[in-house]
Amino acid sequence: MNMAMTMAGPTPIPDRRGRAARRGAHAALLVGLAVLAWQSIAYGMAVTGRRTASAQAVRLAPNNALALTARASDRIAIDPRAAAVLAQRALQRDPTNAAAAGLLALARTQEGDAAGGEALLRYSQQMSRRDLPTQLFAIETAVQRGDIGETLRHYDMALRVGRTMPITLFPVLTEASVDPFIRRPLVRLLVSGAPWKDSFLDYLSARSTNVSGAAVLLGDIRSAGGTVPAGPLTIIVQRLMEAGDVSRAWSLYAQAGSRSTAANIRNGRFTQAVEQPTVFDWQVSDTGDAHAEIFVAAGGGEMRVEARSGAGGIVARQRLVLAPGSWDLTFSASPDESGTLGKSTIDIVCMDGPNRIGRVALAGRQTQAQQRFRFAVPPGCASQSLEVALEPGDTEAPLAGSLKNLTLIRAL
Repeated sequence: MNMAMTMAGPTPIPDRRGRAARRGAHAALLVGLAVLAWQSIAYGMAVTGRRTASAQAVRLAPNNALALTARASDRIAIDPRAAAVLAQRALQRDPTNAAAAGLLALARTQEGDAAGGEALLRYSQQMSRRDLPTQLFAIETAVQRGDIGETLRHYDMALRVGRTMPITLFPVLTEASVDPFIRRPLVRLLVSGAPWKDSFLDYLSARSTNVSGAAVLLGDIRSAGGTVPAGPLTIIVQRLMEAGDVSRAWSLYAQAGSRSTAANIRNGRFTQAVEQPTVFDWQVSDTGDAHAEIFVAAGGGEMRVEARSGAGGIVARQRLVLAPGSWDLTFSASPDESGTLGKSTIDIVCMDGPNRIGRVALAGRQTQAQQRFRFAVPPGCASQSLEVALEPGDTEAPLAGSLKNLTLIRAL
């Protein structure tokens, strides 16, 4: 059967261009949320039927409702009329057989009786919402009507019932979620406690071909009072950064939590353990000849830095989003009792070019407990990288020490 479908247009409005845009959005909805053609649903039902050896079951128990339903499922893709007869007999034997009602609904619809199919589908749903083929059929009929809320309700049911349904439905839902007509009710569904939410967000963050649209969805979930797991957040932020959309990446990150604001270093006192850091959190190199490790403490922890003899390199970095102007960086750094910080530095690098706009040595004067360093962010430098770079000194002492209490404030 041809899946081209029509639906009633939106409420008339004076602006013809606005009316056309709404029609286009609803047309996208019909394409975006349709899961299977009628033949595909029928084929899925037929596969289920063959697994039950339906023909033999009917021969052995010709009046058994379950056997008749299985046989109807087997025949629906081949002979809808015969399937309808079998499903009708099954319903006569057991009026509570939701699967039989769903099969009869599909058969009636295939034969052109849309109203009869709708009535039987509603009847099937009243009996049970756990029959998966019926849920898929319900998705298609809701799409026919252009009923977004009802379509998503059946998505929810199918994903709750069928363990393998994410394979079929997540790709469709991911692509459709960029449409605001779909995204808004989808956000409400996800925030309401859909048990498949986190799995869907994992899929969306890794597979969406529209990373900006995925970022909007995550942001809308947060705005609606929902939670976004760290994994999807980290992936989307990273993908936005790779696409060069630093502003959107930062907006999503800042909205998703209260780790800090743009006018400061995140976790500069090392009081938080961030299991899945984004580029806006501390990213440390914790292996190799030169490395760093964060030791968290509620009252203030520290970053330990070490390098083997002669080794060095960047061991920690964090992306900043500072406005043009002067900024003051303060921190405390001290070598181990038997070590040295050598020529190690903190560098501020403008990411819109290869320019280093600030550098200060970790090893300050012996009497200086805290260091303050001023640097300027030039116009056109939208984001920066703060980098802890280890470099050996002129002695044989091991390179080892700690870094504490990093802050950034706008210079007055």
